[in-house]
Amino acid sequence: MIRWITAIALLWLFSLLTVLVGKQQGLSMGVAICCYLFGLLLLYRFLKGEKRHNRHWKDLAGRDELTGLRNRRGLKHSHIKPPYQLILFDIDHFKAINDQHGHAAGDQVLRHFAALLEANTRDSDICIRWGGDEFIVLLATHRQGAEQFTRRIVRHLEKPETKFSYSAAADQALLAKKGK
Repeated sequence: MIRWITAIALLWLFSLLTVLVGKQQGLSMGVAICCYLFGLLLLYRFLKGEKRHNRHWKDLAGRDELTGLRNRRGLKHSHIKPPYQLILFDIDHFKAINDQHGHAAGDQVLRHFAALLEANTRDSDICIRWGGDEFIVLLATHRQGAEQFTRRIVRHLEKPETKFSYSAAADQALLAKKGK
């Protein structure tokens, strides 16, 4: 609001100076009008930049900083058309990972899981970090598609190499924290 008032005050001041200088210098009213229109153009560019800036901050507020996924605020601005299915994922024993390996390891696990979800969804689907170790996926599909998606994620997590990669990520984060 303050930026709007400032912009309008500057435009008014610019217009006033244009008219006063124009009268003193003997400029025609046409030149004064051109200067006024130039001031309007500057005001338009200023306000357009402000709008773009606000969109940028709104987008940042709707994203989880750790995973890059949308968060609860970002869900409000998500548009997905029915039919869609909501799947809630909760990482089991996540507190134990944080307690045993540290928060850096827990952050690595969250980032890996978020990347897994994003790698297995389409542009029409929406991945959200709901909070802590909970994730929501809104799939633009019917129930059978959601069941297939869930089975695919679970199968991936049950693979021995996946369990190893999560364990290795936790160990790497722990070593990084210790400075080794």
